[in-house]
Amino acid sequence: MKHLPLYTLFLFAFLLNSSGLVAQKSDNEENIIDLSKRFHLWIYGKQKFTDITFNDEINKQTLTYASNDPFNIGMGFNWRFIRIGIALNFKFINNDDQIYGDTKRLDLQMNAFGNRSVFDLTFLFYKSYYLRNMEDVFPGWESGDPYYIRGDMAMASFGMAYTYIFNHKRFSYKAAFVSNAIQKRSAGSFFLGGKFNFTSLVSDSSMFPKNSDFATFDPINELNRNSLSLVFGYAYNVILPKYFYFSPSLALTPSVGILRYDSYLHSPYRNSIPGVGLVPRMAFGYNGLAYFAGVSMNTTVLSVDSKDDNIPGINWQNGNVRIFVGKRF
Repeated sequence: MKHLPLYTLFLFAFLLNSSGLVAQKSDNEENIIDLSKRFHLWIYGKQKFTDITFNDEINKQTLTYASNDPFNIGMGFNWRFIRIGIALNFKFINNDDQIYGDTKRLDLQMNAFGNRSVFDLTFLFYKSYYLRNMEDVFPGWESGDPYYIRGDMAMASFGMAYTYIFNHKRFSYKAAFVSNAIQKRSAGSFFLGGKFNFTSLVSDSSMFPKNSDFATFDPINELNRNSLSLVFGYAYNVILPKYFYFSPSLALTPSVGILRYDSYLHSPYRNSIPGVGLVPRMAFGYNGLAYFAGVSMNTTVLSVDSKDDNIPGINWQNGNVRIFVGKRF
């Protein structure tokens, strides 16, 4: 992965700080088997992503900037409270910088799953985006034509969330997303928590391309949003025969916060605006006593209406998809 030394340093620190959550003991061995004292070795592939979408509600159009996200391959291990994984970006797999631009990134996403609670911590910095839906913004664009690339556009985001699991004696988030526990029977749980997030998007000039319908909006070159959110939802682990499982989860995150944007045409605009968000999670795979394998997905979506006719609504989305296989010792 790009910027590997700094990424590895922060990742190691974050994972050590999550020890209080990951090391919790199981409350009920009849329903959940805690395997955190065993050494787990795994290899995995991971793709992270971050998108910013502007919504023109009047003309029913969208403009989506996406980062050029490589598929990274690596390995890691779990043992007691320690969980470390390192993945690298191999250029022979991800050789498309000339098409979508060369996105520089520092992407730290930690999801610490305990028996009773989940703690999420993210720090993101992405620079260089390309316009993903070219055909919607420029009707004459055809497949094979160059993409509109904004190497000057940068996004920084910091967020943290805490979630309490009510039915923790029968339901285990760790069994599906960390694989250091085994849930014996199908069960689910409601959960409740809170979240803080700050996101900033900046560019050297207007974020809206010339010669497009979005050029009629104010030439915005900076956007900031900080918010507090309530987190509530439901998760369920479907336990199938032979140690297979399927685990969907969905959280709603209504929020209140401050939206600020800078334009070349007037002084900075600032307003208190509510938002609505979703945090879908999904995992499925095999979770046996000796081996485990699966696919997991974590996504965070935030939607904000600017409440101003001179600027479109905004959606932020970030997350990751992970494929893994491992062995317990």
